Formats: sequence, C-alpha cells, structure tokens
Amino acid sequence: MSDLWKEVTNWLSETTKSAIKETEDLARRGRVKMEILGINTALSDKFAALGGVVYEIIKKGGRSSIKANAKVKKLVAEITRLEAQLRASKQKKETPKASRKSSTRKTTAKKTPSKRATKKASGKKSSEGKTGTKSRSK
Repeated sequence: MSDLWKEVTNWLSETTKSAIKETEDLARRGRVKMEILGINTALSDKFAALGGVVYEIIKKGGRSSIKANAKVKKLVAEITRLEAQLRASKQKKETPKASRKSSTRKTTAKKTPSKRATKKASGKKSSEGKTGTKSRSK
C-alpha cells in the first residue's frame, strides 16, 4: 500500500509541475501577444502621423522636401525602430513552441509508467472486492 501511495504522490507531483509549466507558458505567450498588439497600435499611430505630415508638406507645395523634412525623418526612424521591435517580439512568440513540445514529450514519458502502475494498483483493489474500481477498469 505504501508503494501505491508513493507512486500516486509522485504522479501528482509530476502532474502539478507539468500544469505549472503549461500555465507559465500560456502566461508568457499572452504577454508576448499583448506586446505585439501594443507595437502594432504604436505603428498605426506613427503611420497616421507620417501621413498627416506628408499631407501638410504636399498641401504647401513642397513635394521635393518630403525626405528632407525633420518631422518625416523622425517618424520614419521611429517606425523603423518599432518594426524591429515587432520582428523581435514575433520571434519570441514562435521560438518557445519547439521547447514546449519537447518538454511535453518528456513529462508524458514520465507520467506513463506512473499511470500504468496506478492502473495495476487499481486492478488489485478491484480483485480485493472494492466497488467502483471494477467498473472503471472495463
């Protein structure tokens, strides 16, 4: 009986660790998605501001001076910086998927013997005449 209890506690411990890892992974992915959303919103704002500045320059008749305008240069630099941040954030989002799959495989391999051992132990209980366990093993 003590072996069964050790196996059950080990299985519960492993399952809890696995659940914690999954929860942390989901939370991290959620943070990355929020970061990407924020960057996309900032990019939209910068593009709108750039469009407004370009419109004002064209309206005044200075088409050739668009690239030389200080406001345009500043907005283009900010857009370039935000695009680099967006690329980095998207890489963060995609990179851990492979490690997540490998960690899932590892935990699954560890759980399998414990589950089998638990099922064997359940079979012993049903042969001892305990009710309820027998119907689960069918």
